[in-house]
Amino acid sequence: MRFAVMAVAALLAACPAHAKSKVGRLVERLESARGEEQFRLVAALGRSGSHDALKPLLGLFDYRKAKPKVSLAVIEALGALKDKGAVSSLVSAWDYAESVKLRGEVPGPIQAMRAAIVESLGLIGEKRTADLILRALGDDDPLVSRRAIEACARLKERRSVELLIQLMEREGEVGWAACEALGEIGDNKAKSFLQRGLKSEDPFAQAAAAYSLARMGDKDARGTLKSLMIGADAVKPALRAAYYLARLDEDAGFDQLLRTVHDRKSALREAAADFLGKTGNRKVVNYLIESLGSGQDPALRLLCVRALGGIGGPKAVHSLYRASEDKDANLAAAARAALTGLGEFDD
Repeated sequence: MRFAVMAVAALLAACPAHAKSKVGRLVERLESARGEEQFRLVAALGRSGSHDALKPLLGLFDYRKAKPKVSLAVIEALGALKDKGAVSSLVSAWDYAESVKLRGEVPGPIQAMRAAIVESLGLIGEKRTADLILRALGDDDPLVSRRAIEACARLKERRSVELLIQLMEREGEVGWAACEALGEIGDNKAKSFLQRGLKSEDPFAQAAAAYSLARMGDKDARGTLKSLMIGADAVKPALRAAYYLARLDEDAGFDQLLRTVHDRKSALREAAADFLGKTGNRKVVNYLIESLGSGQDPALRLLCVRALGGIGGPKAVHSLYRASEDKDANLAAAARAALTGLGEFDD
């Protein structure tokens, strides 16, 4: 019976009237909540899509005095809410974090806060914060730089193209992210640099360049990704190539990721599940739900929960609520964590 009530609540969440009343109930519970319950409520408010959630979230946002974990949760929720009324507070928090940075070594919580602010501003998409995001591209903290790169890609900020071309030269995640962003922005002046990236000795960089070129209409780039997926000497670059193909809605990419998730001998099962979640593509949701069945390998079931939590959507949420009632305590806990990440809260 409890599952049935939760499932109906999940399906009704799309109804504005219900969403508004749900926000009111969440706010009432937030007043006395502490610890993990407080974080779950904050996440749920951020995912509510209701302007009524803004004021209570900002009421918790005392970034100078509050516990860092609370401030970080609120920043992430404000990004998920995407309400432009949060911009001034987020910019003020950024200015505060910058003042701390100027005084010397940046504490870990402030580092995390800076990256989260850039990500949230990118999600909100207010034009007046574009200059702040552009400045963050060259930040000495790689995580801040990556979040700024992702924000520029999301906003299709053409002023970032020259800086992104420079960042392509960096090794690791920052360079790959810059390459991906150029494909999302789609400025033709980046094409020659992306073509050069195909000749990189780094197979990850090759895959990122091929993905971006494919995004920009290069017909040969998808074939390059398929070759990298099959013929890469290292398994991890091949899996990333599969992820890029899935992002391009190519079945070959989804098939490879799903095969890896099901391969009990693979050390990359978790990475494949995370990649499936990051695609955000709901075409594999039914397949994941089938693989979540009670007769399946427990490790596989956990991975399916992980992927469904990344993808989201009504079917995924419905399935996760059901899994949260499973007799396997580990699976039930993972499903509840996934629901929290999606902003769901059993109220």
